[in-house]
Amino acid sequence: IFFRLFLCGGMKSDACCEWMPLHSPTFGVELELEVKLKGPEPECCLRDRGAVDLWIPADHKPSGAQKDWYSRHCPILKPGEPDHHPSSVRLAMALEQRFAHWEVHQDRSVAASPGYHSVEVVMKPKSAVDFLRRRNEDDPISPVMNFLAGFGCRAPQKSAALHVHLGTHGNLEPSFAHVKLLCLYYVKFQRILDTVVPPNRRRGHPYCLPLPDSPDTQVQLLRATTLRSLQDLLNPPIAAQCNAQRYYKVNLSNLRPGGSNTIEVRHQASSLDSERVTGWVETLLLMMQYSSEDAQQKLQGFIYEPQAVDLQTEFFQLFYPQNARLQEWFLRSQASSAECKGCWIVPRWLPFACASRTDFSKASWW
Repeated sequence: IFFRLFLCGGMKSDACCEWMPLHSPTFGVELELEVKLKGPEPECCLRDRGAVDLWIPADHKPSGAQKDWYSRHCPILKPGEPDHHPSSVRLAMALEQRFAHWEVHQDRSVAASPGYHSVEVVMKPKSAVDFLRRRNEDDPISPVMNFLAGFGCRAPQKSAALHVHLGTHGNLEPSFAHVKLLCLYYVKFQRILDTVVPPNRRRGHPYCLPLPDSPDTQVQLLRATTLRSLQDLLNPPIAAQCNAQRYYKVNLSNLRPGGSNTIEVRHQASSLDSERVTGWVETLLLMMQYSSEDAQQKLQGFIYEPQAVDLQTEFFQLFYPQNARLQEWFLRSQASSAECKGCWIVPRWLPFACASRTDFSKASWW
């Protein structure tokens, strides 16, 4: 019976949600950036007769290594649709040569500034345990941040984000108790985590909406028994973008049947400051690690009220015990975020839920 459940990935209720512990936790990073243009910007795309199903910029004829890169990475585009700018191609090739676990994707969600081209720099899934135990020479993030800054990349101040995907190796589903406990902690300490992100990603960003944290929502979260009920509570559909349930600080839509089995945290702004990025990633991994240990027992004793002098002290005690380095990072990030400008507000009607929804009834555990 256990073998059959393992194959189908079934999680029917809280009573059996602990059968699959968090094996080989992994994480991935997505950075929305701008790369400085070093050539003419393409106006349209033409079919390259020397390649099959490949669109290239009209004013850029790749050859040799560049053409090989195009054939491996560029998607099949419709006529007239912009493709990779030569500058982003050069960045991708240089990044691949030096850092095999990073790659460059095209990103049209960020409006690039004049003289820049928007890209998304992605780190392939890495072991969370190895990252937390790393030494300086094994750091997979800091050298890349320095390389990107030297290449002419920058993080747009208002619109770009740092997305962190928390998951398991081999697309194994994390236990429901683990996911639920992690969500409970994030809701409880949401305002504490707000203090280490720029003001525009706290309560007023259309692609980083706050998690509902009213007393009624907290009670319903404690009573939730399925992943679908968790997402309904934390990621309600947006009125202006029905079914776009991913634009929240914590996005659970990837846990749906057929998804990547990752929890996407969209809370932090994009940055090339290696200390800010690594500190934020470490914080999320420590929250994930703490939530995966004895999750059922912690759920039974979970309460929202502060269990220390204040919420921040409790946050340090839970996730940074005897870790002076991360506590100092947190306090420095608070100071720098308090000085950050560029906060902008969206209309109050945006977070309201709409009536339509996607039907996942075929998956009983969802």
